Amino acid sequence: MKHLLCSVVLFFVLSFISILFVSCSSENGITSAPESKSTVLEKAVVTPSTSINHSTDTVIILPKSGKMIQISKSYPADKIALLDSYLTNHSVSTSNGVHPNLQNCDLHQESYLEIDNTFQSIPGRSLCIWTNMDPLYLRNNYGFNNLITSFDAAPGYTDSGNHTKYQQDSIMINLGYYATAQGINSYPIYKYYLIDDAYENSNANYVTSTSVILNMRSSATKLLISDYYWPDYNLLCWGQMDNGDEIKTNFLINSNTYIMCDMYNGTDCGSVHTYWDRYASCYGQPSKNLTNFITMRPDCSPDWPVLLSVALSWLNGWGACNPIWIYALDSNVNESVVLSFCNIAWQTNWLLRYERQVTVYYSCTGNCTVCNWPYGNWTVTNTVYGPAQWVLY
Repeated sequence: MKHLLCSVVLFFVLSFISILFVSCSSENGITSAPESKSTVLEKAVVTPSTSINHSTDTVIILPKSGKMIQISKSYPADKIALLDSYLTNHSVSTSNGVHPNLQNCDLHQESYLEIDNTFQSIPGRSLCIWTNMDPLYLRNNYGFNNLITSFDAAPGYTDSGNHTKYQQDSIMINLGYYATAQGINSYPIYKYYLIDDAYENSNANYVTSTSVILNMRSSATKLLISDYYWPDYNLLCWGQMDNGDEIKTNFLINSNTYIMCDMYNGTDCGSVHTYWDRYASCYGQPSKNLTNFITMRPDCSPDWPVLLSVALSWLNGWGACNPIWIYALDSNVNESVVLSFCNIAWQTNWLLRYERQVTVYYSCTGNCTVCNWPYGNWTVTNTVYGPAQWVLY
């Protein structure tokens, strides 16, 4: 009589799956489903066997009940969900066919972080690039949110309503050595203007008159001149000095005029970092030494971590070096070099990097002896990508 009762219960409860039972003994009975469930149960064939036929059956873990079951691969998902819901609220035998908390030896998953070579600027920190490459591509893929360019080229890179282009206040105009009031006034107002190596290639009158023209257009404009000589007397580097006192007295007399160090590889006077320290001390930071240049030349790459770290500490300390200006006009600078630089900028907390979590699901054909990860015949069954996120180093 007990064997008959077991057969009836299996007919109603396990009609969604082919669950394999060895036998139904007096010690291992199954509680019958209530009458309200009988309308969703369908007839299923129960094969008395203790092993899985991997060509037709598989093992799954039901998400609600947490039970591991042996099931026909052909059973539809909606029927499995109904069974899972039933098993969550009803007690059943764990003889052979239903196995809670057993190792699922023919399934495996691996998760990893997918780190993409795409970068984004950090709010409040700006990297400016001077380049012959496509600046919009560098902005949108590598996070260079400021640009040095010419008056004529700037309109093609700016659009206040377009987040894939530069804003006007993130542009520095390279003025050259012959800008006039008429020429300057015929273009839009930008925030930054540059006279490169002004002490060597220009004169104090040109610098001061230009700063006056810019200030008349907008008091928010800043004129930056660059220089690469040691700013004061030093017997260690005789012939590599210029007169810092003269620059302070004649070139930097107007409040909107600042100096940048563009020494790229050091001299007998010291390393590039030493030059930066000396400029800050000589001219005053950020009162006149507002920021500096870093070259993207590959042979100068050992300096990148040091200089970017120093720039960030000065930014956090007293607001200097923001933007920090990146010289990338050298013929050896290509996208591979840009990527290397951005990796360092990410590691020194100047950029964010794109990443997302990826989970790969595998299944194996065979029994638990054969399917012992990573050994066995494993195949990918699904790949799930998590949400993208921008992360600090």
